[in-house]
Amino acid sequence: MRMEKANVKASMSTAQLDGNAEQKRIRELQEKYAEYQLLEEQIKQVQQQIQKMDSQLADLESIHEGLEDFKNAAEGSEVFVPVSNGIFLQANLASNKKLLVNVGSSVVVEKTVDDTKKLLGDQQVEISMYREQLLAHLNKLPEQMQHLQAQLEKMIREQRPEHTH
Repeated sequence: MRMEKANVKASMSTAQLDGNAEQKRIRELQEKYAEYQLLEEQIKQVQQQIQKMDSQLADLESIHEGLEDFKNAAEGSEVFVPVSNGIFLQANLASNKKLLVNVGSSVVVEKTVDDTKKLLGDQQVEISMYREQLLAHLNKLPEQMQHLQAQLEKMIREQRPEHTH
C-alpha cells in the first residue's frame, strides 16, 4: 500500500510538472507571437513615416521651384498668392527681394530668396538623412521577423507530440 501511495504521489508530481511546463511553453509561444505582431506593426509605422518624409521632400522641392519663379518675377507683375489649399488671391508683386519666413514659435523674420532656399535645402538634407536611417532600420526588420517566425515554428513543432522524433 505504501508503494502504491508513493507511485501515485510521484505520478501526481510528474503531472503537475508537465502541466507547469506546458503552461510555460504556451506563455513563451504567446510572447513570441506578440513580439512578431509588434514587429509587423513597427514595419507599418516606419513605412508610413518614410511616406510622410517623401511627401515633405516633394513639398520642399515644389516650394524651392516656386521661390525661383518668385525671384525671377518682375516687380509690379500680377501674381497669385496661395491663401489655403487650392485658394489664391490676386496681387501685384511689390518686391521680389525679401520674404517673410516663420522660423518657429510664431516668429517671422525677413529673409532673401537665396537665404530662404538655403534654409529649405538644409531641411531637405536633414529629412533625407533621417529617411535613410529609417530605411536602414526598415531593412533589418524582416530579418528579425524571419528569425522570430523560425522560433515560433520550432516551438509549435515541439508542442505537437505526434511530430516528435
